[in-house]
This record gives sequence, structure tokens and C-alpha cells, in this order.
Amino acid sequence: MSYLKIFTLAMPIIMTVMPFVTNASSVVRSGDLVSIASDQEVEGDFYGLGDSIAISGKISEDLMLAGRTLTLNGEIKKDVGVIGGTVNFHGTAGDDVRIVGGTVTIDGDIAGDLVVVASELNVLSTAVIGGDILFFGSVADISGTIGKNIIGNSSKLRIDAEVKGGVDVTTTALVLGERAKIANNVSYTSNTELIRSQNTDIGGDITRSSAMLPVAQPVKLFLIPLLVTMFASLVWYLLFKPFTARVKDGARLHFVRSLTIGFGLFFLIPISAFILIVSTLGSIFGITIVFLYIAGILSSIGLIGIVTGSYLGSFLPKTREQSVVQIVLGVLAIHALIYIPIIGLVILMTLFLATFGSVAERCYLSLRSF
Repeated sequence: MSYLKIFTLAMPIIMTVMPFVTNASSVVRSGDLVSIASDQEVEGDFYGLGDSIAISGKISEDLMLAGRTLTLNGEIKKDVGVIGGTVNFHGTAGDDVRIVGGTVTIDGDIAGDLVVVASELNVLSTAVIGGDILFFGSVADISGTIGKNIIGNSSKLRIDAEVKGGVDVTTTALVLGERAKIANNVSYTSNTELIRSQNTDIGGDITRSSAMLPVAQPVKLFLIPLLVTMFASLVWYLLFKPFTARVKDGARLHFVRSLTIGFGLFFLIPISAFILIVSTLGSIFGITIVFLYIAGILSSIGLIGIVTGSYLGSFLPKTREQSVVQIVLGVLAIHALIYIPIIGLVILMTLFLATFGSVAERCYLSLRSF
């Protein structure tokens, strides 16, 4: 099933708020393959959702994309916001670029800041960043020209670039290469000394702070959230059993559809609500959407343990208490995922969005049946 067909299930809600989100010149596209050719130009914002997205043309306003593989070769006049598995930025951006992804490669010109949350970041030597680089993730290799500072938190960080500001990072391993030229101070938090090439040029001071060793969390910090989540899941199971069963089955049997709906609504609704609130005519409607959005999130938090338990239930023997056992295992599993770096949080977020999408779909179907 294509992304376009899946996304149509959320269209009644999306089409209600979309006029307030986009202006007349904005373009919204979704599908397995989304592209803007090099000879094409979008006079306004561009929003894209798909499996593979390639942007080679010009975007006169902001660019917002979400997909598995994203390639940006074009010219974006303003901000760029991207969520994807593999992100390759080879174009130009007139303002800030914000990326959440798995593997991110930057080989273009960015006038503003570059903000990246990813497993791996590679800023190639031909890249030019006008502002700061803020990186939060596992491994970063920065070789381009940086107009201001490098800030962030990572496992490994290698800098082999001209940095016109300073460096302020927390990392396990910091390496400064032969071409590294840092105008101001280098401040880093780590339990190991930085590795510095003889040709490294640092204009300021080097300051190192020792990272605090991990301290075992008190039992209550783990137990209290666990019990609260467990209680919420059991309340849903005992008091709203039919609705809970439909949400669980929807997320389990139609996972991709639920995930896509949840992904779209999770990021679209806050933007729509904000624009409605700041407008005079739509402020009441915007506030109503915010309350519904918060209610959906809270409901999904209570139901995510049940959805996760339904997946784990396939490994359990068939017993009368299977549902309760599934809930217990599901809640324990989602709390365990919190303590697994990067991968655990990605899995947890995926489960949450699938649950959120299933909740939204069940509510829409219930309203349509009246």
C-alpha cells in the first residue's frame, strides 16, 4: 500500500486544518516517490512525505520533509526541517537547517545554524555553515567551514575544519585534525584527553572537565513512572475494553498505516493549532485542537504498554490471564527501552506514533459512525 493511500485515512482532520497551515502558494505532496526537478520552482513552502524524496529545484520559502531516503540538491531560500533515515544535503539553504535522522551528510551551503539529531553526521570539507553546528547523537565528523560555534553531545567527535567561533561539547572522544583551525576556546567534557594534531591551530584556551561517572538511579525514579504507566494501562483495559481492543488490533494488524497516520498528525497538528491560535477567527478552534492533541498523547501513553504487550503476546502460551500478562510485559518493555541509547528511543517513538495513529483512526471511525 502506498503512503498516499495510507495518508488519506487522516485526510478529514488534515483537510480541516490545512488551509490555515499553508498559504495559497504552498505545495503539499506525498507518495512513495516525491521529487522536484532542477528546472522546477515552488513559489512558497513545500511539504513532502514519502519513502524517497529528491529536491533539485528551487523553494522560495520553507522546506519540510519526512521520509526514508532524502536527497536535497536544490536551493531553499529559508528554513529546512527534515526527518528521515538517510539524509543527504548537497544544496543551499538561506536560513537554518534542522535534521533528525539516522545517517546525515552535509555537502552544501547553509546560511544559518545546522541542528542535527542523528546517529551519524558527516560535514564534508566543501560544506559551508554560516552559523552554529548543534549536534546530538553518536558519531560526528566535521570537515567543512563553520561560521560560529560547534556545540553538542556525542560519543565521538572529530573536527578537521575551520571554526570561526569556539567548541563546547560533551563527548567520549574528541579528535582535532591537521586542518582544524579554531578561533576561540575549546571547552569539552570528557573522561579522556583530546587527541590533537601538531598542525591544529587554536586561538583560545583549551578547557577540559571530567564527565561524572554514571550513577545508579534510585529505585523510586524507575518504580514510580513504571507504576503510574501500569495503572493507566490497566484502567484503559478494565474500563474501556472495547476501545482498547480496537486500538490494540489496529496498531498490531495495520502497523504501517497506524505509524504513518500517527507520524503525520503528531507533527502537523501543533503547527496547525499554533497558526489558528494566533489568528483572530480561529483561536477558539486552535485551543480546542490543542486540548484534543494533548488528550490523544496522554491516551497513547496509557495505551502504548497494551500495544507493545500485544506484540510480545505472540511468544506467550494461551492462558486466561494472557491479556494482563501482556500488559505487564508491555509496560516493562517500554520502560526498559528508555535506558537503551538511540535505538531504544527510536523503537519507543515508533511504538508511540503507531499507538497515536491507531487512537486517532479509532476516534475518527467512531465519530463517522454517528
